[in-house]
Amino acid sequence: RLFIEGLLARSNLGVESYPFASFLDAAKKIFLSPKAEGRQAGAGDSLTAEPLSKNGSKVYLYYLMDLGCTGSAVESFARRLGLSNAECAAVRCFAQLDGRDNGGLAEACASLPAITGHLGEHTQRVIESLVLLGRPQVALDIFRSRGSAAMAPFPPKGEALLIVDIHLSCKGLYEAFLYCQELWKKVADGATQTQTEMGMGAGSGGGDGPAEGEGRAETVQECTRRLCGWSEAHGAVDRLMELPFTAAEEACLRTYFEERLFTSASGAPLWPLFLALRRRYKEARAAMDELQAKMDQQGKVTYRSNDVYRFLNEIIDTALGVLPAKDTQNEGAASTVESAVQKLARGVYGSHQAPQSMLS
Repeated sequence: RLFIEGLLARSNLGVESYPFASFLDAAKKIFLSPKAEGRQAGAGDSLTAEPLSKNGSKVYLYYLMDLGCTGSAVESFARRLGLSNAECAAVRCFAQLDGRDNGGLAEACASLPAITGHLGEHTQRVIESLVLLGRPQVALDIFRSRGSAAMAPFPPKGEALLIVDIHLSCKGLYEAFLYCQELWKKVADGATQTQTEMGMGAGSGGGDGPAEGEGRAETVQECTRRLCGWSEAHGAVDRLMELPFTAAEEACLRTYFEERLFTSASGAPLWPLFLALRRRYKEARAAMDELQAKMDQQGKVTYRSNDVYRFLNEIIDTALGVLPAKDTQNEGAASTVESAVQKLARGVYGSHQAPQSMLS
């Protein structure tokens, strides 16, 4: 029961106090206890001695709903406790998410996107709960109802990773990639603004400080790694490699791909293949040579005795031979090479079987 625990904590009430023994017990602990939020020790015992706290009122309303009160009775209590219809609806959704019965969960899912502004500090917890309950589309609707991702402030790491997971669950790789690109842009814009302020001698401003900038960079790198991991798990690395990554994003990809070279079961040459798919054959050749040196150093299997490495090596050498600088006479050979690279990518990351012939 995550939501009642959160409401209790914000009302200075311990988890052990719930469920209450009775209506009177609830009223005393929520509104009359010196520990209750908004009341001072020594205050009078009257409920009207001072304004009732919002969180305390929500705890009481949650309790009524938990007992089975519905409809006009709940709405009447909500008005007397100073809660709006939207706040009452939010508490009802909290109780339904905690209850987890199918009927209540369906009702909560129908209501939540319209009351996002009244979820307050519980918003991320609601989104997390919906994902765990198998309702990622509703979680995505709540996220989108908060406004444009481009205009929103940079999110905390946990929230950013959660949103990436939601995009992957609901819309797939491309939607998650676009969200990550928004984060990369925020990091770049923050760094640029900081450099401008330093050049102008400004002591503080809207740019990122060193620690904040490093934290954001770490967050967006972890989000990109999440894309890569999901792609491997779902046989979609060939689709990942076709996405329009920027130079900064490519650096993150390279680090991930090189790590996976020595930790994945396939040990496939992801980074050289990524470059070959972009027709950057000279870079692919250098990457293959560097990769081979690392594998020799660690005693790994070389591309000379591994079909995938051998095929990619053959493709790169052929490409460098038929595609010299400013040569426009080898369009047929170029098409053959590009087709071979694509076949290799699909073979390795789709069926996990390399084609028997790359250039036939």
